[in-house]
Amino acid sequence: NSFCTLLAMALRVVFEFGSDTTKVAVVHCPHAPARPLHERKLLLTEEAEVLLGHNVNASPDRVIDAPTCERLYATTKRLCALVDRAVARFREFETADASLRRNPKPRPMPPLEIRGLCTAVYREAANGPDVMRQLRRIVGSDEVRVVTQAEEGRTGYLTGLAAAHLGSSSSRKEKGKKNDHRDVVVWDSGGSSFQITRGPLRPGADGAAELPCVHGNWGSSKAMHALLTAVRGMEAKEARGKSPNPVSMQDCARLATVIEERLAADRILTSHDEWLPGAVATRRWVAVGGLSCPFRMAAIAVHGIAAVHDQTITLPVRMQALVITKDQLDAALASVVCGKSDAELAKLGFVQPEMVASKIVLVLTVMRVVGRRDFEYFLTTGSTLGMVAYGPLWAKPGRTASKL
Repeated sequence: NSFCTLLAMALRVVFEFGSDTTKVAVVHCPHAPARPLHERKLLLTEEAEVLLGHNVNASPDRVIDAPTCERLYATTKRLCALVDRAVARFREFETADASLRRNPKPRPMPPLEIRGLCTAVYREAANGPDVMRQLRRIVGSDEVRVVTQAEEGRTGYLTGLAAAHLGSSSSRKEKGKKNDHRDVVVWDSGGSSFQITRGPLRPGADGAAELPCVHGNWGSSKAMHALLTAVRGMEAKEARGKSPNPVSMQDCARLATVIEERLAADRILTSHDEWLPGAVATRRWVAVGGLSCPFRMAAIAVHGIAAVHDQTITLPVRMQALVITKDQLDAALASVVCGKSDAELAKLGFVQPEMVASKIVLVLTVMRVVGRRDFEYFLTTGSTLGMVAYGPLWAKPGRTASKL
């Protein structure tokens, strides 16, 4: 039984190359696609800041410049070294476990499968495909590709579905309420885009089916760039590397107007009238993202860094949500964020303090436009958990690096 069980398992390594952060996760999981996420063991989860979106937004040629590429490659190599160590520790544990059994029999180690997805900034940068090819060489897998925004929505949805079903809400009205996957809408927001995706999708499904999804072309980097250029009047080159802090409530109001006008011009939200209003009114909204995502910045502003530190992303430990209302976030923007310097915001626990105001304004603007009053935030390492469960990503074996 143990032999057969191990043959049905795999070590899945997933890299998510985002606009502002690069993430990795290593998961020991069953091949069977219908097996739920809580039956999988998380061996490693890590993320690191590389601000590609800032770089592209400030470039007249829309390219990722050489110094930023070098930082990305060095960061990816460091994450690969962490993967090496995590896999080595797992194999040592398996070997030690076998030696303790009464009738130890040698058993094969589960195969190592590596995948990588490059998100919006790689679609938008003129040299995105070239950078992606170099990332393939570094991680040792041909299965690294630029993902479509529809697929970003699906992997984000799978991540949120896993978090919502593993987790519990901190709001009183949700306590004791049975989780229902049919009621979940997942919102993920990165450096260059956001997605709002609706099910239903049964737990354990691989996400291959089309799902209703809002494909927003705004993210954290774009919002901060607009704050510096459209609101403050800087030229793009002048804005590179600059912080807008301290930010006033007037700045925030003007940025919200810019974002809302551009969303309206692109019909980003109004083109989903057939399902979005109903989802706003009746469904549970789950927001997912990592250490620097807009939702975590909103959570710190509303609940404080101590509450946010209580969140975990280890499996099978139950994940805990932080509920955030629009009214709370409006008040926190004025009282906690506006008027503070980078140093003051960093002291409060904010990551990437120069972007905090623009991230929160983006969240508030989307909530106001769609009419949503609250959401639940779960800390995740981007959409890596969803990538592990996303069936089309694993349809064919990926070449693994020999060193692993």
